[in-house]
Amino acid sequence: SRGRAPGDFYSTLAHQSLLPRHQNPPGDARREKVAEVLAHLVGNPVFEKLDQGDIYGVGESLGISEAYGRQRCGELGNVCLWCDEFFEKHYEPQSMVRKGDL
Repeated sequence: SRGRAPGDFYSTLAHQSLLPRHQNPPGDARREKVAEVLAHLVGNPVFEKLDQGDIYGVGESLGISEAYGRQRCGELGNVCLWCDEFFEKHYEPQSMVRKGDL
C-alpha cells in the first residue's frame, strides 16, 4: 500500500471510472447513483484486487496469473496500459464476466 486508506479505490472509481468517457465503466454516474454502482462492486474479486492496490493480480480469479500481469506490464512499459489491456481484452466490468465467457 502506498499510504492510502482502504477503500480509496472506490473513491477513485467513483470520481474517474464511472464517467462516460471511459471505455468500459462498471456504471454510468449520469444515470445511476454512484453508491449503488460501488455497492455492486463490493466482493467482486477483480475490483477487490484493485482496491488492495494489486493491479498485477487483478485477473487471478479469472485464471490470469499475477506473473502474467507483471510480464504484460513490463512488455507494455506502463502499469496503466496493463490495466487498460486487462479491461479491454479480458474482463467486462458491466456484466462482471471474463470476456471469453460472454
